[in-house]
Amino acid sequence: MLGLGKNNSNKWMAGILPAYITTGPLATLIPLYLISIGGSVLDVSYAITLASAITIPAVIFWGYIADYYNRRKTLIVMSYLATTLLLASLFFIKNPIGIITIYTAIAFASAASAVPMNLLVIEKARESKWANNFAFLQMLMNLGTSIGLAVAWLWAGVFGLRMLILVLTIPSLLSAIIAQKLIKEPPFRIRAAISSVSNKFFSLVYDLVALPNFIMSIPSKEHFKSISRLFSFKKIIGPERRFVKIFYVISFLFFFGTALVNTEYPVALKLGGLSEASIFFIYLASISIQGVIFYYYGKLTENSDKRTISRGVLLLRATSYVFMGLSLLFVKGPFFFIDNLLLYVIGAGIAYGIYYPTTYLIFFGTIRKSNKGATLGTYSAVVGAGTLFGALASGIISVSYGFSAAFMSAGALMLVCIYVFAILPRK
Repeated sequence: MLGLGKNNSNKWMAGILPAYITTGPLATLIPLYLISIGGSVLDVSYAITLASAITIPAVIFWGYIADYYNRRKTLIVMSYLATTLLLASLFFIKNPIGIITIYTAIAFASAASAVPMNLLVIEKARESKWANNFAFLQMLMNLGTSIGLAVAWLWAGVFGLRMLILVLTIPSLLSAIIAQKLIKEPPFRIRAAISSVSNKFFSLVYDLVALPNFIMSIPSKEHFKSISRLFSFKKIIGPERRFVKIFYVISFLFFFGTALVNTEYPVALKLGGLSEASIFFIYLASISIQGVIFYYYGKLTENSDKRTISRGVLLLRATSYVFMGLSLLFVKGPFFFIDNLLLYVIGAGIAYGIYYPTTYLIFFGTIRKSNKGATLGTYSAVVGAGTLFGALASGIISVSYGFSAAFMSAGALMLVCIYVFAILPRK
């Protein structure tokens, strides 16, 4: 089942499935839980911002630990156990500051398993198997998230969010047990900061958008410094470097706009009159459609110009964001649920499911072998910065001008991305 049979070489990955059953719903659960105990919209923004902010230093820290300690299995098991204990502690905390602190700690602890898990994929298989193994890992993550959202949808409507927190500790603990039993240390180990791999590795994006789960180059202080120079086009020499700089701008705007919506969307739906179960169902539908899009991506986009595809789905995403903002103003009653279900599936499920692999293929097909590490490290910093500042801005805009303003601003940023794509040079 799921390729995890007795003789299957991928069975050691089995622990990732219950792990994502636990962590998959948290980005929706935490905002709803904060609001339910009297937290504010800004509290939600702070929670998402801090969790996003801690991710990059966490990956750097655990990357060094993975190199120094050289025990993949131990780090993964410790990560799952720490997540279980931290999540269980949320059941006893009823103040926003405590919840925000624990959620940030969970983000830090979760990163401890990401680095060694991705390294194990390479260390346990021949290069020819990397694409399939990363694709399989991505499938388990998506499936785990879908199952977790399904559990949240069914459970929250009957027993409430606090009991849901306790229920989600069960698969997290199970993941630690599975990892302890099935993972064996590889015969050889590589460093966590990998600056160069073969061109064949980039083809795995065609299989199932697995590349983002592999730490190819951990962003450093220099990578973040380079963000400040994104708009210094006078210093750009040659079309390839100009391409990379402009692509960074697109990525920053895209993830900034995405965070504007994702940070406060569960709260907006809750205050708009939807139940927790209905909100979890919207997310479940979106992630399920997204998984289907990822799986059939190759067939859906075969022989199509990827830049044209990117602009088209950006327009689709922009339209969905704008109408989500209008829905909060003008749609009431049962149509509010139907309207947001359709719009979020279109924007976060279909549009993102196509945009994500398409832009990765454009980007990775252009960067040079000689500077892959630096380019990818800076890209990771750009994505992190966009998500971080977008999450913070989401709370400020939502409090000052309303959720609709935040969502329609995100739609406007998607339109700006379309324009910037138009000036993106071809190699």
